[in-house]
Amino acid sequence: MQNAIGHLRRLHDELKVDLEHTPRTDHHAISQLVGMMNELDLACQQLQLCEKWGIVPRSIIRVMPPTRCEDSEYRVMDDCESDNRSDWAEVDVDGRGVRFGRGTLIIQP
Repeated sequence: MQNAIGHLRRLHDELKVDLEHTPRTDHHAISQLVGMMNELDLACQQLQLCEKWGIVPRSIIRVMPPTRCEDSEYRVMDDCESDNRSDWAEVDVDGRGVRFGRGTLIIQP
């Protein structure tokens, strides 16, 4: 993805040069250029995030469905290699249980 990110950054730099040469009175052109530059920045950030976490087109993405009760949550449990729920333990990250609400994306690279 580094090639794509590099290409987007070069395009951003070209737009920046165009912006520097655009008359300050041409508000429409300035707005268009700044908008495109912002979109390119966002695209680079998104690609970097995908690269960091190994997200590729074949990654599996699931959306958590609504819970049965409006205010309830999904909790991530370690089944401790047991089908007996009393053996299960809630997964903690940074001292807090991992919980999801409806609409949460679960991504498996």
